[in-house]
Amino acid sequence: MSRFATALAVGLAIGLILAPVGEGAIGARPLAAQVAGAPDTVAVVPDAAVVVTAFGDESLRNRVEAYRSSGMWRAAGEPVLSVNALPALYLARDFEPIWIGPGGGWTSGADSALAALAEAESHGLEPGDYHRVAITELARLMRRGPVSPSDAIDAEILVTDAVLLLGSHLLLGRVDPTRVEAEWIANRREANLDVRLADAVADSPAGVRGFLRSVTPSQPEYRRLRTALGQLGSARSVGGWGVIPEGGTLRVDSVDARVPAARRRLAMSTDSLERRLAVVAGRGVTTFDADLEEAVRRFQSRHGLDADGAIGARTRGFSATW
Repeated sequence: MSRFATALAVGLAIGLILAPVGEGAIGARPLAAQVAGAPDTVAVVPDAAVVVTAFGDESLRNRVEAYRSSGMWRAAGEPVLSVNALPALYLARDFEPIWIGPGGGWTSGADSALAALAEAESHGLEPGDYHRVAITELARLMRRGPVSPSDAIDAEILVTDAVLLLGSHLLLGRVDPTRVEAEWIANRREANLDVRLADAVADSPAGVRGFLRSVTPSQPEYRRLRTALGQLGSARSVGGWGVIPEGGTLRVDSVDARVPAARRRLAMSTDSLERRLAVVAGRGVTTFDADLEEAVRRFQSRHGLDADGAIGARTRGFSATW
C-alpha cells in the first residue's frame, strides 16, 4: 500500500483547505440561539429509556427531550454528536420527521440522504464516521417490513446526525483548531447548520444534496484535490499504478524487458495524450521508442521532474505514487 501513501497526503491537504472544528461542537452558534440545556459533550452511556408506542412527531419530541434531560445522546447504540444542532432543527420543524415516513417506514428521502453520505469518501473523509453501518442495517430492516417505533426513531435521528456531522466537517473541517493554527479560530465561519439543513429539506428530503453542496469548499484547489483523490482511488481499485522494476535508466532506443511495464504505467495516466503515446507501438513492445519518450517527457513535466524523457530512479519512484 506504500505506493498509495500519496492518498494520505491528498486527504491531509483537503483537511487543510477546510477550516477546522472539533467534533463535539456540531452546528455551534451562540448559546442563546441553541436549544437550552443541550450538553456540551456526548456521554457514552446506554440509549435513553423512552417508552414509545407509535412513531411520529410526539415520539420524536419525547426522544429529543429525553436526550436533553438525561444527557444520554445515543441511538441504536451509536453516539449522537450534533447535540446542539439536532434539537434546534427538530424544534424549528415542530418535531416533524424528515427521513422516515408515516408509520415509521423507510422513504426515498432517506435513500437520498444515504447516497449523499456515501460521497464522504470523495472528500477524503471516512463514510464509517457517519453511522454508515447502523443506518444501513436499519434501512435493511425497514425495507423488509415494519419495525418498532423506537427503531424508526433511531433511524431518523442517526440520519440527521450523520448529515449534520458531515456538513460540519465539510464547512469547518475535521481537525482540532488548537492543534493546527490559532489564527484559524478567530477566522472560522459560523455554521448555523440546523438552519441550513431545515431550509434545504423544507420542500423535500432530497434537498439534502443541496445542503451538502452549500457547505462544500468552492475553491478550485479543493476541486483539484478531490479529482486527484478520485484518480488515486480508481488506480487502487484495479490493483494500483503498477511498478516499473528496478534497474538501469531506460531511455530511447533501449531494448529492455521492463519497457512494457513502463508502457502499462503511462497508459493509466490522467493525461490523454500520454496514454496514447505510451501504447502507439503496442503494450508488449520492449523497445523504448520516440513516442514512449515523449510520453515520459509529458509525465515528468506534469510532476515537476527534469523532462529528459528517460526513466531513472526518480521518475520510476514518482510513477509508483502518481
